[in-house]
Amino acid sequence: MARTYTETVTLQEVECCACGVTFAFPQRLHKECMSTGKAFFCPNGHSQVYQESEETRLRKQLKEEQERYRQVELQLTSTKDQLLATKRELQQHKKRVANGVCPCCHRSFTQLQRHMKTRHPEYAN
Repeated sequence: MARTYTETVTLQEVECCACGVTFAFPQRLHKECMSTGKAFFCPNGHSQVYQESEETRLRKQLKEEQERYRQVELQLTSTKDQLLATKRELQQHKKRVANGVCPCCHRSFTQLQRHMKTRHPEYAN
């Protein structure tokens, strides 16, 4: 049994950059070659490749650098926040010690310096 199929194919016209011959191939394949950089050949056997334009390459590079800058900025903000929290904690700690509260056992002492040297000598290290 013989069957007949009819298919409409849209062709893309291309000119070979090496020999100048004009040829056509399916538009679907043309789009694939443009998006992936896949090589194709002219009827005389010359290899053809669509490379991204300088403008496209620079836009892509700019976008990557902007994203990298944003990541570094976020990291910097996070580090600054951590530093401020640590400074606040240290300040509170110093204030408590200055008021005679032992940082190890949380008891109040009038002679804290002597207490720290005798009871917690490793604390200063």
